[in-house]
Amino acid sequence: MLLVEAMDRLTRQKPLESISLIRDLTENGLTICETSSGRIYNTQAIDYNWTTLIVILAAAAEAYGSSHEKSKRVKSAWGRTQATGKTKGGEDDPRLCPSWIEVKKGKYQPIKDRAAIIQQIFEWCADGYGLREIANKANENRAKIKWPGAPWHIRNLNILLRGRRVLGEYTPQERDENGGRRDANVTIDLYPAVVTHELYNKAQHGLSSRKGTGGPRREFANVLSHLARCTYKPEGSNTPCGSTMTLRPQKKGPNQIACSSFVRASGCKCNANYRYDDILRGIVREVFSLVLPDEKPAKQNAIDVEAVKADSR
Repeated sequence: MLLVEAMDRLTRQKPLESISLIRDLTENGLTICETSSGRIYNTQAIDYNWTTLIVILAAAAEAYGSSHEKSKRVKSAWGRTQATGKTKGGEDDPRLCPSWIEVKKGKYQPIKDRAAIIQQIFEWCADGYGLREIANKANENRAKIKWPGAPWHIRNLNILLRGRRVLGEYTPQERDENGGRRDANVTIDLYPAVVTHELYNKAQHGLSSRKGTGGPRREFANVLSHLARCTYKPEGSNTPCGSTMTLRPQKKGPNQIACSSFVRASGCKCNANYRYDDILRGIVREVFSLVLPDEKPAKQNAIDVEAVKADSR
């Protein structure tokens, strides 16, 4: 038996969908008891008194209408908050803050030590440092102020450097037709800027000037993805890194794999690269030695080569 205070506690779906849910539950032998009214809903009760369905339908319609109306009101209120950046009391809304901004005495204010780190990151970028070197430098200061929670790495640095929140700009988001989020076509000046436009533009120029210098970008199936793991142990630790090994296509020479944590500059110091084809060939050889133990080495090596060629396609 399922006890519910009222039917709107069970579901707030559309009326017909609610009826379908009740039907599925009762047909599978479940008895529903509405404690506020004392009504019992099961196949026997509904068969005996079909007007019970009218009660269920009316309750479902009321619950859905109420929920839908509340949803519209909340959406409208949140839209006003995003447009103005203010709470009902007229103060700046902390829910819209990036992590380097806080609300003090009802106003947005930069958090000084965090803003200083962001300014330094932009200066490093403008001075020509790559994202890996910036991540290493920023992570040295991360422990001092205990921010951010996760290490700096290439991905979050790229998002920070290309975003415009550091200039004080805020872009509201809205739901798309698939239920995901997308930026609205509105941008407002909401926060105090922690980076000048001049420094921001210099950093963008630095990013653009280094674009495409990290090696070729081409499609390649990495069959070792999530299988090979980094076993590097930092000095003084017995715990291996454990990150996946990511594929690093080369302009010249064979493809290589390396620790994804090192590639993203997110903590691991293992800069070793391993030839992808050699590892794959060794795995294929071992597999065929198990399933074809009597095959001659020459024929087996030919199978290795064909397997690697097929993977490269």
